[in-house]
Amino acid sequence: MDSNEIPTYSNDGYLGFSVLLTQTTDVLIYIEDEKGVHIYETLMQRLFSDTSIEIRVEAVSGKKNLKDIHRKNEAEEHREHLVPCFFIADLDFDDIKGENKVRDDNFIYLERYSIENYLVDEEVGINFVKGRTNENKRLCKHKIEFDKWIENISKQTRKLVTIFITVQKLRLPVDNAKLPIARFTNEKKPYEIDERKVGNYLLEKVFKDYKRNKMYGFTKHYLSIDRRITTMYGSEFKKVIPGKQLLQLFISYLSTYTDGKGVNRVDFENIACHCCDLSTLYYLKDAINNYLTSYRAALAG
Repeated sequence: MDSNEIPTYSNDGYLGFSVLLTQTTDVLIYIEDEKGVHIYETLMQRLFSDTSIEIRVEAVSGKKNLKDIHRKNEAEEHREHLVPCFFIADLDFDDIKGENKVRDDNFIYLERYSIENYLVDEEVGINFVKGRTNENKRLCKHKIEFDKWIENISKQTRKLVTIFITVQKLRLPVDNAKLPIARFTNEKKPYEIDERKVGNYLLEKVFKDYKRNKMYGFTKHYLSIDRRITTMYGSEFKKVIPGKQLLQLFISYLSTYTDGKGVNRVDFENIACHCCDLSTLYYLKDAINNYLTSYRAALAG
């Protein structure tokens, strides 16, 4: 195995960490995406900076594995040789599609599509531009007009996201929410969605497979999903824009206010982790603290 490669284990192997880490870890948090580990680690350090709780984060490659490990953990729960395990799942489009969700004290869903969505906020934008330009925060805030930008990008991505959800709902074998957002952006303005490219994707990819599979009802499903988005999220549509795509749009947008040079995504994520608004994640801290309290009480009883 390459020295830079993240090791992977069986689901039983991942669960085994809860035995091995009893001397060094107070809670073991499992997440879906290995690319999100460094984000979670930094955010958890910030969230629990006022405590002595030691947290370890492990990624398990997908929601299916996350649910499977949770199920196996339940069979071992409250044994003294185990570290308490907590599971954090991406929201994805689960609510909009009406997917069945795990209901348990130690299994929680993000309130946004993925953890990257929490890195897209005004404070991050201000600090990034300030760091590149040395301008004061007030000027940076005025320049980036975050609220206006997020409203515009929400409108621009609405059709594309609705198509993605329809594709998933109909189980069409077409790449969707994991596609790089550059596939759909204006070549000269990579922070804006190109309607022509969205149309081409719909006609040349989605409808092509839709017709090949002799399916019916695409428009009906699309309109139903669009109404459901409005009912469930209203003006908070930004919560269900795929996180990695939204973050890339944000990086491209902020670059127009700095030197215009390319920005390393991981570097940006590290900056964002340290200055994003933590209040939007307090529900995670509360859920983890509440679970640890009940876990310890069960052991003591």
